Amino acid sequence: MKTNRLLLVVLAFVGMNVINVSGMTNAERKLEGPTVSSAPDSGNPTQNAFDGNFSTFFESTVGTGGWLGLDLGSPIVVSTVKLAPRKDQGGRINSAKIQGASKADFSDAVDLFIAADPAGYLADQLSVIPIVNAAAYRYVRLLTPGQWSFCNIAELEFWTNAALVSPTALSITSSATTYQVDAVAQLSAVFVPANTSNQKVTWISSDDKIAKVSALGEVTCVGEGTAIIYATSVADADILNFIEVKVDPSAETAVKLTGAIVGTVGSYGNVPETTVTAAFDGDLSTFFDPPTNANNWVGLDFGVTNTKPITKLKIAPRSDRPDRIQGACIIGFNAIDALNKPINPDTLYTFPAAITSGKLTTVLINVTKKVFRYGAFSRDDWGGGNPAELSFWFDASTGVKNTLAGNVSVYPNPLTNGNAVVKLSGFENERNITLKLIDMNGKEVMSKRVTDSNNITINRNGLASGLYCISISTDNGVKNFKLSVK
Repeated sequence: MKTNRLLLVVLAFVGMNVINVSGMTNAERKLEGPTVSSAPDSGNPTQNAFDGNFSTFFESTVGTGGWLGLDLGSPIVVSTVKLAPRKDQGGRINSAKIQGASKADFSDAVDLFIAADPAGYLADQLSVIPIVNAAAYRYVRLLTPGQWSFCNIAELEFWTNAALVSPTALSITSSATTYQVDAVAQLSAVFVPANTSNQKVTWISSDDKIAKVSALGEVTCVGEGTAIIYATSVADADILNFIEVKVDPSAETAVKLTGAIVGTVGSYGNVPETTVTAAFDGDLSTFFDPPTNANNWVGLDFGVTNTKPITKLKIAPRSDRPDRIQGACIIGFNAIDALNKPINPDTLYTFPAAITSGKLTTVLINVTKKVFRYGAFSRDDWGGGNPAELSFWFDASTGVKNTLAGNVSVYPNPLTNGNAVVKLSGFENERNITLKLIDMNGKEVMSKRVTDSNNITINRNGLASGLYCISISTDNGVKNFKLSVK
């Protein structure tokens, strides 16, 4: 009878999912997001640590203090970390740290776990590390402080037992609505609620000959015209939005900022031709090469009476090492300390990938009302990023005409038959109001001037099923809405 009672107890525990050979409850799920790291070695990239293959590994070009992690998109509590060291270099994660941070540069990093020395983790299998810190962080990483450790890691996983939060809506933020050819702009998908668990999106352009968009939302303007960029939630394909990108070769309205050249003093090997001045000499064959691998920056002092928002920059990488741009940042700040370091810099842009060498690439900065005395290029690890040319620009009109104050409602939406009515309110003071209906291929299927009525009718007849952009434009800007036709 005692045996039967014991058996019932065991079965009860199994039924409650308490017994789990992995040491985790079934509620845990693996976290995903864009990888973040110190400078990666081109032969052993970040994705090697997330490919499920124990024979591949990540390697940073940073010998001491290299790191690898994820941008989770929003603060999340990490409950478990799984990892496997490089097969023949297990000692390289001795004293390794698991850290969480709210800032992308990990300047506010908190240690969640510190490995022993020796760590003793076995190759060819995942070791499970429970995390007891209950705080939520957007950025998480593995950092290896050992000398010449190169952050060698074969596999790295972050897990959470936090409840899954589904998205209800998303919007797209951009730095402008009109761009020049060759401009590069970073789009961002903003989810509602802000703590949506899976914030991954797929990006699609209606016309790659006008504007291409990368998997990370970076838009490259290729040719003149208008393209629609769509962002769709990976978690729920019904949660999506779009933005209109106009490429106009004559759209330059920005003013180039000038000032005194400032930055890290000296150069690697004390070569006079590779100091900070090389980034502003107009020569694409020269480049800034800092003396050390940490806390490097190069930029301009616009002057104490000439503070400006930075809305755009033009940059070219070192011709033979364009990869060193990846992970570098553009920063703005208003003071330098006694050690020649920026005080409380704002990160304005982070380069998600290498850029083309031998030419200037225009990068649009998301508009901010904040003004800065200094603008700079910064990279805190191997090579200092090696910019060949750099310039900062200010456009007073950027961002002013992106959003209209009026409201637009569309009903019914989705449209299955009959008519959809677009109702405008708050447009009484707007001039030259035009409504355009644009399909997913960027083709304009309807255009109507709004004159004596605030209501516009869209007929279902002749419209193929799919997603459409309703674009309302006036002399003061553009407002876009989606219409689903079924």
